[in-house]
Amino acid sequence: MKNCVIVRCDSSKHLPWNLGQFGSSTSNTMTRTNYVAAVDMISKLKEIAAMDLDAAAATVAAFMLVELDVEAGSVDILDYHAVADYGTVIHPMGLETQIKGGACTGFGMATLEHIVFDPQNGFPVNA
Repeated sequence: MKNCVIVRCDSSKHLPWNLGQFGSSTSNTMTRTNYVAAVDMISKLKEIAAMDLDAAAATVAAFMLVELDVEAGSVDILDYHAVADYGTVIHPMGLETQIKGGACTGFGMATLEHIVFDPQNGFPVNA
């Protein structure tokens, strides 16, 4: 807690002002302050994690062996392997789930959906 400074209602620091917590007005007076504090905390925690954990974007390469039935229009996954470069792992089960979820999303996009990507930023425009 030695690095924690509590500052309240200081508009010179661009903090939202509120009257305080008083009975039935609590939600109205505190919601904006709590929201701004949470957004600021998330930003700071991401910065700390990036510095402390040497965090960077993960890179994943996946390989899939499929059987395609052209007449029926079906695809069967026979084998799947993924290799990920992810840095420090805090929650191994979460990482495993993210890799599997990415595989499911990628397979769905490749076989069942028509996703259009913006050529300037790479984001999907019709999802």
